[in-house]
Amino acid sequence: MSHLPAPTTGLDGIHLTDWSQLRHAYGPATDVPALLHDLAIAADPDALSEAVQEAWSSLVHQGTVYGATVAAVPFLAALATAGTATSTTASTDRAAGTDRAANRAAAVDLLASIAASTDEHDLPSPGAARAAVIDQLISLTPLLGDPSTEIRQAALTLLLPCAPAATPPAAPNAAPNATATTAVTTAAVRAALRRRWQQEGEPALRADLLTVRAAFDPAARAELRGLALSPTLPGPVRIAALRATVTHGLPWDAELSAAVAELAPVGARTEHTALNRWTLPALATGLHERGDAEAALTLLETTAARASDPAAAHELLAAADCLARRSRSAPARLLPVLLPLLTGDDPAPDAPAREVLDALAQWGEPFPQAVPVLLRLADRPDQLGDHALQALLLLPRTHPAHTPARLAELLGRRLAHRWRSLRTVHARSLEHPPTVLPVDAGLLAAVRAELLAPAPLPPDSGPWARDLLGNRTTELLGLLTAWGPAARPALPELRHLLDERPARVNVRVLAGALAAVADPDRDPDVPARLRTLAAAPDTPWRDRHAAATALHTLTGDDAPLLALLATALDARAPHELSAALHALPDLGEHARPLLPHLLALLTAPAPDPDDPLTAPAPHPHDLLAAAEAVRSLSGDRHLDVLLPHLAAALAHDADSPRRSFRALPLAARLGPAAAPATPLLLRLLAHPGNSAEAARALAAVHPTDARPAGVSRTELADLVLAALAAHGSPSDLAALDALAAAEPLTPAQLAALHHLATSDARAVRSGSHDRMVHDDLAFRAAARALHTRLAPA
Repeated sequence: MSHLPAPTTGLDGIHLTDWSQLRHAYGPATDVPALLHDLAIAADPDALSEAVQEAWSSLVHQGTVYGATVAAVPFLAALATAGTATSTTASTDRAAGTDRAANRAAAVDLLASIAASTDEHDLPSPGAARAAVIDQLISLTPLLGDPSTEIRQAALTLLLPCAPAATPPAAPNAAPNATATTAVTTAAVRAALRRRWQQEGEPALRADLLTVRAAFDPAARAELRGLALSPTLPGPVRIAALRATVTHGLPWDAELSAAVAELAPVGARTEHTALNRWTLPALATGLHERGDAEAALTLLETTAARASDPAAAHELLAAADCLARRSRSAPARLLPVLLPLLTGDDPAPDAPAREVLDALAQWGEPFPQAVPVLLRLADRPDQLGDHALQALLLLPRTHPAHTPARLAELLGRRLAHRWRSLRTVHARSLEHPPTVLPVDAGLLAAVRAELLAPAPLPPDSGPWARDLLGNRTTELLGLLTAWGPAARPALPELRHLLDERPARVNVRVLAGALAAVADPDRDPDVPARLRTLAAAPDTPWRDRHAAATALHTLTGDDAPLLALLATALDARAPHELSAALHALPDLGEHARPLLPHLLALLTAPAPDPDDPLTAPAPHPHDLLAAAEAVRSLSGDRHLDVLLPHLAAALAHDADSPRRSFRALPLAARLGPAAAPATPLLLRLLAHPGNSAEAARALAAVHPTDARPAGVSRTELADLVLAALAAHGSPSDLAALDALAAAEPLTPAQLAALHHLATSDARAVRSGSHDRMVHDDLAFRAAARALHTRLAPA
């Protein structure tokens, strides 16, 4: 048995660091030497994979870096270069067969993730992890010429976040080595990149090398236009030059747009690169984000003119969708050039027709030219027909053939194949105000038939088939609920479902449909059935509650419902308690008999956390809902009970990244009575998602102060405008309106509001994918109306 010398790991001296004083994701970092040693010596793929997982999990856990990460960087750098031509033991290691490229590549990948991280925990100074990597760059740049393609690629990925422009300014208390790359290091990296540019022959690596060169070396950017337009260069290199042109703010013109169109589909040319994937959407959105909306739109129009194959068309549609979610002018400009992709009596399976239909549905623009082709496609029995009908349902009605009656007829004709369309009809019926399709005899008959015999699941329904079937039944029942008494012919099917209660039926939705459809005088059996279900002791509480709620809606009899709600308030089981509290606002004065139960809930002593038999305390937001109900029923007579729960809910929201949907609005409604909560309101004022509502609450709590809690009203309005620019929330518009009622907005603030309402950049950039553009349209209209009202005549 032969004995090879141990591999050179580059970990000499690692035990001189007191790792017990450092922490990583799982606590004290005493295991870091062993983690890095395992990473260095793993001799087979399985062992290496396990070692990499352990090191990543501890040192760069979900992208977070720690104090131990900073200390590990020099050793990772040594491991990355151990056994290479830059190592003093390189020849020995190669002779011993221990130059493990995969191990070294793993170390470089770790360093790249450390350099790219912006999520820091317990670092010695802000930016210390990236600064530690930057300190090692001179020793790492020889990896650009490593024989291993994997290592050369990893080295480029490592360098990019270390470029001077990518390195954020250091905080005032940052260590000197955290400021940026030193001039010496930057010069050394630039020189290494220039040398490698003359040597690298792999097109994908050459493309990424160009990206990194442009980031480090302003002189290299002068070459980008010539490289982008050169027909002799490989596609990945030209695309990298185009992207760098956008990234670094260089001029863009029609020639460059034509070059992109010539290279389409560009994604197929960059699939082997690490730094230049998904390039067409990146180019379009990059141009828009730097303020060049016209260039972004022209780029996609030029590309559309040459999108001759499905792959190019699919990529174009992905880019168009990205741009439409950022640019308000994009849909009207791009839909005309996308519409030809719908032509043809029978689009091929790989044709992009479905994406065009989704764009029509999601972008919400009036587009009468599309209606004839959509009506033709909507009569198809397949999924394409479903997409077309959904687009018609969401498209503003600007064509004489585009009527609600026609849409109801189309939905009823092929209801079994209309999964997306039915979901859209249901969602629109729940909006405020609701949009309800008219009753159509064929559609009503189809709904009745399917309630008893569900339509077969679509072929791509996946593992959530049962949930999908339940959702569909809910949507069918929702359509009957929206129709109300006009859907009374469906009562036999609803009675059958109430008696059988199959698993796919949500009893709350079913009971709501019965309450909406039935006539208590003509259908006396329906209240009787609901009353029986509400009193059934072996039935789940949520079903009894649903039946009691429907009974109250149908007949006004509130006794069964109040009895169930009282039981839930007294028992305090979390789910039942939340449901009961959620039901109280709709009851109004009918809830007055529950006032003693609510007060008992709010004044009950806190449970003993050491007693395992004690029920846990209700959630702070549930207690706040109970306090709100007490106030609605008794005015301000119980503020001494309400205010502690308001403070608890505000404290919970201040420690959570989520938006405060209940506590802050309540504080604003309470006004000066909520003054004890001012310190918590100030904490929430610094919370990005809550600053607008907190500003509104502070102003309401201190209505006569020019500087509520020490913050001027102008500053509060600025905070609300910043929140609006970040989130585009209608509730934040209401907060701005409330502030402006007490003190007029400044000219600069009015200009900022006008910009939000009229600029090309969308204010709503998050939320449900199929609602973002529609929500932004509504936000823009509300912002314009508010500006018109607040601006001086």
